[in-house]
Amino acid sequence: MGGDTQDQAGYDILGLFLMAAPERSKEVDALVQNHNPAFFVATDQPRFLLEANPPLGFVRYLNRTLLQVWVLAWAMWKEMYCWSTEIWFLTQGHKAFVLAEFEALSDQTQSYSDADALYSEAMVFAQSDPLDWRMWPSQVPKPLDIASGTKEDWLIKDLVHHALAFFFLHELRHVALHQDGRSFDSPHEEELECDRWAAEFLLARSDSYAAAANEDPVLVKSKRAMGVALGTAVIAHIQELGLWESGMAHPSIAERMERLASELDLPAADLLWNVACSFLLAGLRRRGALPECIECHDQRDLFLKLLRPPTRDSGDRALA
Repeated sequence: MGGDTQDQAGYDILGLFLMAAPERSKEVDALVQNHNPAFFVATDQPRFLLEANPPLGFVRYLNRTLLQVWVLAWAMWKEMYCWSTEIWFLTQGHKAFVLAEFEALSDQTQSYSDADALYSEAMVFAQSDPLDWRMWPSQVPKPLDIASGTKEDWLIKDLVHHALAFFFLHELRHVALHQDGRSFDSPHEEELECDRWAAEFLLARSDSYAAAANEDPVLVKSKRAMGVALGTAVIAHIQELGLWESGMAHPSIAERMERLASELDLPAADLLWNVACSFLLAGLRRRGALPECIECHDQRDLFLKLLRPPTRDSGDRALA
């Protein structure tokens, strides 16, 4: 394993699973008993690293990667201020998404500027080599300081935990599939299965937790789904392929997002779809790929249409 060392006093991955989905404690115990997974912290390097080694039964990651998800979460939440309110209003009135109308808003340029400044700070920190804590974004609370954060900060922190749980569960599924002798027609199909299983682990029994905790079941599921959306949005931000191009081993992020969305039974007006649209628009804006116009019926419909590759016909009509 080269420079890798097992992290005895570092991030508690199994504890993360229990924090993200407390109702799954028996399943977590079974995963440990049946697959005996190991989680290793790799020697630091300036890249995003969180991957399984199925034959050897472990998942390795960088502490830098966990911090990169943390700071990017705040950067993407800042982008919500560019989109969220207007998305809600236009879908309430069943109006089209028209980019020119967003960009004509009096404070949109400033909202873009604020989001870009935080994103730039986040990336400077994440790419520093060696990791330089002096570059930590000033608007983002450090993990150890989150106790004194605002309610909004605590919400973002929870989304980060669910995003990280989704990542680690996805990689753990690779290990389990190998140990169980499961095979797939293509690497893409295995990736989609790992996405499905990880999301199901977090979402399928959330109603049980909500009932035990006397919380609204829709709100519980919605919040967890936002974390999954954050996770996929982070991947869309850090990879070089863009939203619609697939790699040798991975399907496109758009396909992965669409598959995950198809499994969600949340109402079309749920805040999850608004948040997911905002995260997606953040990535599209940074790649210069924002659509000019999309006819949409509700927030879920807008999200699914944002996943389609941009098309232009001779009349430059809206995507219907």
